[in-house]
Amino acid sequence: MITDEHLTLSLPILPYHKEQRWRTFQDEWSAVISDFANHVWLSEKNRSMHDLKKLHSIHELTNFCNIYFEKNFRKVGVSEFFRTKEQEINDIAVTISNNIRTELSNELISQTEKRIMMFDEKINTHTETIDKLYIQKSQIESKYAEECAKTYIVAPLIGRKEVFQRLTKLMEQLYIKKTELESFRFAKKLIPQVVSGLRLLENGVAELLT
Repeated sequence: MITDEHLTLSLPILPYHKEQRWRTFQDEWSAVISDFANHVWLSEKNRSMHDLKKLHSIHELTNFCNIYFEKNFRKVGVSEFFRTKEQEINDIAVTISNNIRTELSNELISQTEKRIMMFDEKINTHTETIDKLYIQKSQIESKYAEECAKTYIVAPLIGRKEVFQRLTKLMEQLYIKKTELESFRFAKKLIPQVVSGLRLLENGVAELLT
């Protein structure tokens, strides 16, 4: 993942940057200042109390740091380092873009494979759903036929309106099931086409990475 440490070149981007084994800015300055501090303190220990009050060690450390900043940071000094890197800015930008493209492509392949597996599972579950819907449809059809057959017997007892409402409700359930049954049959035909499209997408992304 590209972070601010990459964008600021605290971490390397180009292959030859990595060969130079850059330390992060924090690691670089922590190490450098620690070394400088140890060096100046060796002479500080031998100074008189009067000299210590003048803080020679801090002045020397400041001078060391200024020189390192101006001339020695990554062998050329901070300002010169970034000036030279501006000449490589297009190459750096292209490398970052390519890295991001690879990351996104890998994520896309992974997510595409998960979708394919999901759709493969749906083929099996839809087959089971179709079987269940067919049974439910048949049961409602039977129930509707029974209700129709006894209409003339039941109607005088409970009223024609009640019979009509019962048949209406069964008819509603029946046509919902019939519609759902056809819809899942369609979905079962659609899924292989979707998977085929996802395979093409997955292969296309894989080709981009080669």
